[in-house]
Amino acid sequence: MARRPVPDPGLCPLWALAANPACPPATLMALAGRDLVAADTMVRAAAAGNPNTPVEALACLAADLSPHVRSVVAARADVDADVLVVLAGGGGSPAVAAARHPNHTAWSRAAAGFLAD
Repeated sequence: MARRPVPDPGLCPLWALAANPACPPATLMALAGRDLVAADTMVRAAAAGNPNTPVEALACLAADLSPHVRSVVAARADVDADVLVVLAGGGGSPAVAAARHPNHTAWSRAAAGFLAD
């Protein structure tokens, strides 16, 4: 997957906030649900990659319409099985990444429609 350019934090302060590892979880929850303008996809992707993003926000981002946002969630090493089930249902390359994720359990594979290993 090609890396997307990182926006200038001065031009996109919400992206800079969402990408900041010191951003509080409550703020990340609000940014994860933001869908007002096209640039908000980059904000949601930054929130998806932030290590402080709560599991509830990751579940929301796993169902995002943007495949880029879902791919960022799928690439996280700490994503839990419930979020993987949501990702698997979204189709496309994020679903393939979710299917191969090491955090899948027998339950989550069955729930996502994959055969248990």
